[in-house]
Amino acid sequence: MKKTIKLFGIIALAAVIGFAMMGCGNPSGGDPGGNPAPLNFSRSGTFEGIKVAIATSYARSVNATSYQVTGEIQDTTGAPINLAGSYDPLTGYYSLSAASAGKRYSINGKTGTGSFFNAFVSEGSGNSWTTTPETTITEGAVSFDGAAVNSTGTALPPRAMGWWRTNNYLLSGEAGSAVVSPFSYLLYQPGIDELKVVLVKLTTVDANTYDVVVSYFNDGLVQTMFGGYRVEFRNNDTVMRISLRIDIIDEHNWTQDFTSVALTEAGTLSTDINPSYYMDFTR
Repeated sequence: MKKTIKLFGIIALAAVIGFAMMGCGNPSGGDPGGNPAPLNFSRSGTFEGIKVAIATSYARSVNATSYQVTGEIQDTTGAPINLAGSYDPLTGYYSLSAASAGKRYSINGKTGTGSFFNAFVSEGSGNSWTTTPETTITEGAVSFDGAAVNSTGTALPPRAMGWWRTNNYLLSGEAGSAVVSPFSYLLYQPGIDELKVVLVKLTTVDANTYDVVVSYFNDGLVQTMFGGYRVEFRNNDTVMRISLRIDIIDEHNWTQDFTSVALTEAGTLSTDINPSYYMDFTR
């Protein structure tokens, strides 16, 4: 994966707005905005002893802004946890997540030919987190022990859920997309490989602004990396502007990531956000 794409891609973690809502659906099979009908699929399997099952949701209301995908996940100990996420009906990309005490689970995939189905786990608390490399899920039927419970931990706000698009990906003038779930997201561009990250810290600045710290596993460096960004909701939540929060901007690198949450927070700006480097996502 190119470093330029990998690093700036983290910026889109919260660059996605709106509510993932259930509703009555559109009789034509598409939605009033002209988007295609949602795909119908389900998948299940195991990774490292963890069981997971997911399925799409057809239901949409006239004003819904997200295609939903739901499921359950059960670790080697503990009750099953409800998974929640979103998917892109144009390409079939999807991303779900769940959280328990000290762990966050991210499930990502793509339906159709050449599809993938993988996961990674982030574990820790406070300023200490470790994110694992992606693990391929072995597909197969699974059964869960007990009733599923809801996730615990600080998640992205409801308006950060959904499928989002931009026509200026990395300020390149090219199209890109993101699907966001409560604790993680998947960012992708046609012809470019996918980037998955997980939320490890969220701070509310004001009613429309958040500072976030996210992590991912860097395959080249073979370690967990972190990035810090500012997320601003605009125009009644129809636009999300993501600003870089570092002093030094390398136009060929876009941003700088860190090896810990503490270094991320120490290396980012608290108020002076660079106004020239941002990316907008819309529905």
